[in-house]
Amino acid sequence: MSINTTFEPANPMLQTDDQRFSPFDEAFATLDGVETESEGSTAENDIQPFDPAKINIETRPMTVGQLIARIRDNEASDGREGILLRPDFQRMAGIWKDEAQSRLIESMMIRIPLPVFYLSEDNDFSDLWIVIDGLQRLTTIKRFVVEKTLRLKNLEFWKEFEGKTYDELPRVLQRRIEETQVVVYLVKKGTPDQVKFNIFNRINTGGIPLSAQEIRHALNLGPATTLLQQLAESEAFLQATDKSVKPSRMIDRECVLRFLAFQAKSPYLRDVYKMEDYTDYNGRLDIFLNDQMKRLNKLGRNEPVYLETLGTQFTRTMQAAYALFGEEAFRKPSGSGGRYRVSKSLLEVWSVCLDQCTDQELELLKERKEMLRGKFIQLMNKDEVFAATISYSTDTTRRVKYRFEQIGRIIQETIDHV
Repeated sequence: MSINTTFEPANPMLQTDDQRFSPFDEAFATLDGVETESEGSTAENDIQPFDPAKINIETRPMTVGQLIARIRDNEASDGREGILLRPDFQRMAGIWKDEAQSRLIESMMIRIPLPVFYLSEDNDFSDLWIVIDGLQRLTTIKRFVVEKTLRLKNLEFWKEFEGKTYDELPRVLQRRIEETQVVVYLVKKGTPDQVKFNIFNRINTGGIPLSAQEIRHALNLGPATTLLQQLAESEAFLQATDKSVKPSRMIDRECVLRFLAFQAKSPYLRDVYKMEDYTDYNGRLDIFLNDQMKRLNKLGRNEPVYLETLGTQFTRTMQAAYALFGEEAFRKPSGSGGRYRVSKSLLEVWSVCLDQCTDQELELLKERKEMLRGKFIQLMNKDEVFAATISYSTDTTRRVKYRFEQIGRIIQETIDHV
């Protein structure tokens, strides 16, 4: 493979302002348990133009009663229609206390208009709506009207209904709730994913921006999201990462996805499901990972045995990485007695390159693990280009391919050593 290796220096003082890390980025990296990396900082990664004619956002006047019906439909349809309330990708779900939820119900009882709702049609089931903004309100309505587990508390106007459930309200107030008029902005199926990503980022009002993986999860519910969760919670992954990659913003699932997305695919998967690997990468990480999740969903629905195989490969790779590096797996070498956090770029490249080794080659690497570690330390210390590929502009095409080339090289050198 011939790759242009002309890169900017790795010295952070030589980076442009948009390539440096903000305190906000660093704070999230600390919470997530991963090394801070700069992504998308070059023109190569700018969002590509899309056809404005494909943007289809429909305005629907509805009643709360209609929303309630769709919530019930979802529970009765095995998740294939209605409104899907999935707190696992909406971090802020359930954060409202009973008092705040009660005030929302009281607002409908006294006919105060509700804010608009933003929802999106699922890619595979167009009658399934996914919540972009409004999950707190819909969860509250579900608790009060459908589940009937919420008792009104600390009301401002109608104190006489304190402690009441939905069934204990007068029918006139029940009807007011059900007939409350709302406006729903529905992002229709076929709207470009770049637009959906932008809407999730701009509209979600939880106060903390959704991570890219949380958005990908919301847009691609299915076998792929189930697999990512299972592997992120697996003993092999937790051991290899020393349980340090936090699940709170789905960074652990993004780490798993990077392995599944960048690994070399069989000719069958490439031809039939258009699966790609790091050699196909085009410098737009969000789009690349989102497209791969779509393909994994299609694969999982049509031939689920392949997802099981991918899970087995992932487990084998995590076990190999831990056998080779122990608690230092997927981290930059440290000679100071401390320890760096897990690097998503190193996890991606080491896991994929180790996955390409045969069982015999992995055993040989384990026998020569000190040699492999030495080559890695030397690579980090002497190759400024490589050091940059896992720290700055980590998602550009050249840097992704360069780090794969170099890790693959030191693995092969270790295997071939006489």
